[in-house]
Amino acid sequence: MTDETGLKRRDFLRAATVGGVVAAGTAGTASAQEGNESGGGGGGSGQPVDYGISGANGYEGPQSGTDATGESEVTIQVGVGPNEYSFDPVAVHVDPGTTIVWEWQSSGHNVHATSGAEFESPLQGSGTFEWTVPDDVSGIVEYQCDPHAGSGMLGALAVGSDVPRAAPVAAAEPVVGDAPKTLGIATLIAMVSTLGLAFFFLKYGGDYED
Repeated sequence: MTDETGLKRRDFLRAATVGGVVAAGTAGTASAQEGNESGGGGGGSGQPVDYGISGANGYEGPQSGTDATGESEVTIQVGVGPNEYSFDPVAVHVDPGTTIVWEWQSSGHNVHATSGAEFESPLQGSGTFEWTVPDDVSGIVEYQCDPHAGSGMLGALAVGSDVPRAAPVAAAEPVVGDAPKTLGIATLIAMVSTLGLAFFFLKYGGDYED
């Protein structure tokens, strides 16, 4: 007598096991894909400029800087905001050769470079003051309104590409969504049920003829 039934039982068990492994692999792949899509982070090359003027009025960190690279002329308003003690924009990224035009909106202010370059306007209440960035200037140029520097009337220019950058934000931990979790649970139940049926048929026999 041949062991045809035994062979069919083994075939059944093999098929059930392979099916369970494939289902588990599918669930794992779905979970991993969703986790990757939820992650964050990024390289340092794309990080915003760190102007280093944390005490300046209107400056809320590197993300608040203005990118004016590629512009031949940039206008900065003088004496705006609360108490008229701010520059707008307060932090600007420019190229060498760019002409900076400070335009007075209120009286009693000046602009005076404190690091990175040399320029100084008189105290005035209207009009403009212009300075063209020399080709040999790079990095951060900090300036202030002398009478109101202690009140936060500070500004900065970032010149060229060799400028400090903010530290990259740490990558977020992958998060598995509800759909992959549900799929994983359903797959586990299916695997247990399939293997249970396989064990039952192997133990108690069965004829699987078509």
